[in-house]
Amino acid sequence: MRAALLWIPLAACKPAPPEVAPTPELLPALFDAAALQAGLPVGTVLDYRLTLAGLTPSQERWEIVAATDAGVTIRTTALDASGAPIGPGSEEPHTWTELESHASFPAAFTVVREDELRSPLGALPVRIYVVEPPGDEAKADLYYFAPSMPGPPVKMETEADGEIVFTMEMIRRTLPSVEN
Repeated sequence: MRAALLWIPLAACKPAPPEVAPTPELLPALFDAAALQAGLPVGTVLDYRLTLAGLTPSQERWEIVAATDAGVTIRTTALDASGAPIGPGSEEPHTWTELESHASFPAAFTVVREDELRSPLGALPVRIYVVEPPGDEAKADLYYFAPSMPGPPVKMETEADGEIVFTMEMIRRTLPSVEN
């Protein structure tokens, strides 16, 4: 499983990467920090199904629990098969720029294409980033972003030797209701 599965709060055991401006070696992220801030208000809930080849699928919830102009706090909670939380989860702060940088892929070995994804969220136009690390042509990571949904990918896959060995797919996306 790729350690940098975009802003998975489970990877919080590693220190946050330094904030670095995009370079010519990186493709620009689909969503900039401002778009992420606007698209992920407090109360946003994203549920994912994680499938690792040979294991029973699991579920995980990411919830935006606090946000400022500088950043966001995301609570990550494991879910049981019915979607009920298992334990209190853990919270991790991130800057908006840090989240933006998680979706900047190396231009030299990334192919971008447009497609439509049929998912638990419905049929979605997506931009797919296919990242093939140099020296390991048998491996590829695919990141499916829905341009209409600023935030993390709606689906991620890791392929090894032509087989999908890991999938993380958004199965529910709930935005906070807006009171008038």
